[in-house]
Amino acid sequence: MEMTDIDELEDAFEHPFRNPAEEAARIDEDARMRRALAAFPDDLRDVVCQRIYAGLTFRDIARISRIPIGTALWRMRRFLEVIEW
Repeated sequence: MEMTDIDELEDAFEHPFRNPAEEAARIDEDARMRRALAAFPDDLRDVVCQRIYAGLTFRDIARISRIPIGTALWRMRRFLEVIEW
């Protein structure tokens, strides 16, 4: 079951060590990232998802995707430039 933004906000209020305002900002940022990713080609999206969501190194991304490490780095950089990160 996929969590909604409301579910995530309620979860933030249940954990007193989290700042609800910071958690709301994180949720907004995550939603912005998902919208931006949906607009990109699969090959670029794969690199970004592997880096951001899976936490893989660029070396691992390159190995898994069977691309040069420079290509993995370029795809990530291109994504960041387009979304003006």
